[in-house]
Amino acid sequence: SGDAAFLDGLRQDWYEAVAIADEEFWNLSIAQCQWLPKEQTEAFNALLPLDLEATLACSALGPTVVMSESMRNLHRLLPNASFQHIKRSRGWWELENPHFVTQELVRLLRRVNLGLARMSL
Repeated sequence: SGDAAFLDGLRQDWYEAVAIADEEFWNLSIAQCQWLPKEQTEAFNALLPLDLEATLACSALGPTVVMSESMRNLHRLLPNASFQHIKRSRGWWELENPHFVTQELVRLLRRVNLGLARMSL
């Protein structure tokens, strides 16, 4: 369909861009992996524990320390959050498994709506 063709085109464009990316792109990618999880974890530490309904999504095949361990640490800060591994994903899951985001958002909204319905009874 049109959506599938659009995503395939976007995926192809991304693969081509990554194939010719210079050292500056890769240095920024490495730096983001070092900065973002650390800053997020430190910010949440001041609010422990957080009582939030959330889904933490982590690439199943991504780098262990940068992704999996950081997400497990975050999950300890969010005990009510569900933890989902994104199948067949190494880190760019928006392109590798685009339907996951939509499916998880719908599931989370249903869970929140169900909770609100129970509260109003």
